[in-house]
Amino acid sequence: MKDFPALNIPDLLPDRPEGPWPGCALAILRGGEVVQTFYHGAASVEHDVPIGPQSVFRIASVTKQFLCAGLVALSDAGKLDLDAPLGQYLDGLQPAVAAVTLRQAMSNTSGIRDHFELFYMAGGGLSVPHRLEASVAISKRQQSTNFPPGSQYLYSNANFLLLSRIAQDAAGEPLEDYLDRRFFAPLGMTRTRLRPGQFDVIPHAVTGYVDRGEGRLERGRMTQDLWGEGSAWSCLDDLVTWLRYYRTDPDGIIARLRVPQPFIDGGLSGYGLGLFVEPWRGLSRIGHQGLWPGFRAEIMWYDEADIGLVCLSNLSSLEPAAVNRKVIEALLPDRLEARSTELDPGLWAAAKEAGPWYDPDSLTLVEFAEDATGPQLVAFGGPAPLTAQSPDRAAPDFSRTELSEIDLSAAADGRIVLVRSSGQRVPLVPLSHHRPAVAQDGLVGAWSCPEIEGVMTIGKGDAGYSVETPGFRGHDWVVTPIDGGLLKIEEFNGPWPRVFYLSGTAEGELIVAGPRVRRLVYHRS
Repeated sequence: MKDFPALNIPDLLPDRPEGPWPGCALAILRGGEVVQTFYHGAASVEHDVPIGPQSVFRIASVTKQFLCAGLVALSDAGKLDLDAPLGQYLDGLQPAVAAVTLRQAMSNTSGIRDHFELFYMAGGGLSVPHRLEASVAISKRQQSTNFPPGSQYLYSNANFLLLSRIAQDAAGEPLEDYLDRRFFAPLGMTRTRLRPGQFDVIPHAVTGYVDRGEGRLERGRMTQDLWGEGSAWSCLDDLVTWLRYYRTDPDGIIARLRVPQPFIDGGLSGYGLGLFVEPWRGLSRIGHQGLWPGFRAEIMWYDEADIGLVCLSNLSSLEPAAVNRKVIEALLPDRLEARSTELDPGLWAAAKEAGPWYDPDSLTLVEFAEDATGPQLVAFGGPAPLTAQSPDRAAPDFSRTELSEIDLSAAADGRIVLVRSSGQRVPLVPLSHHRPAVAQDGLVGAWSCPEIEGVMTIGKGDAGYSVETPGFRGHDWVVTPIDGGLLKIEEFNGPWPRVFYLSGTAEGELIVAGPRVRRLVYHRS
């Protein structure tokens, strides 16, 4: 289209070393027509094979929308009721999980704990082999949820794992065959398929790489079976076809996936059914990101602009969401809401200096920092950019699905408030002000959690504290005592940093919290 500028895509990508290096594939659509494609870097660094039109990437959580589309189609066929509880279709669930509805699971408002993190706390994780049935079993054993179902939003892969079992049973055939027959084959998406196992031979599959810094690469380790939560592989052309399906919506399925789900106490989530549906800088949009060791992906549709973006990466440090943001900013510089407000310098300084900030009820712990791009919120080890809403209010720059706002108005007095998307206000105080029920030395010993069939042994020696999980190989964990009687566990060997916090209670329990597990209870072994 003549009025649509061709972008110099390399200017939007991070710098790369000399020689073969992983990269990305990118497409821009307007009005359903592809106006620009771009292929960059090596599909295989070892063999110096370039990424091209046939390259097939793992797209991870982008898979979730395919599963949810399949569930809606099964509902239309009278084989499922999306508002029925999971326990109606799946045996062996504990009562708290059995009461969750399919719709709550599809919208990440269930409170079901993420099975990847549960395995991690048990000593497993992405680098330890786990089969599908083991993942289903640990999800079924959960005796409680992170919060009352429907009351909040918190992303959890276990939602879509359990839904995969339900969808497959209702379809009467393997889930990958059902989605191929119902969607991929009719649409001509011939290189898109769910691949639950790790050992398929995939034509034109690219290799995923983890960037270890200073020009060092490592192959992404993928040893866990996945299902409808993230097992799909696809290519640029196929996802362009899926964006056109977004746009035309011939079955009316996308219209139902993109409805923001309401909370039981009022308010709307920024997540529909397997799709993010949040506005950004004045534009409404739908889509999803994907993240797996060595792979990242994003597919996004901007309604008013009639623009679609796909970016697929085989490098952990090349973030498609950041690339796509730069693309849309370059394409629509005059249509995006301006960011002219700045945070009050005194409040921002107080927020940075007084932290970390802590809520003992949920073990929420956040810090504030700043880099060349501006203010950052750091939670469970991961930084996220912030933008000012007013001099005393900040919000996540990109995704507000879980956290809508941070009230810094009383930061100088030692209080801040996190406002969740559900409207719940979570007051935090400086961690240094918290008086623990149990000091770190009181946590030393062996602890067990029947929900994950896990044992955690906390030790203390001349080198400091240690945590071992003998049920699996264990981790190369860095354990640090911090204020408030907490132990902080960090792990840097995976494709992204992982941080968990351990705290003791007056009742003699050990509480473990992570990004997607709010409070997991251990007892003395």
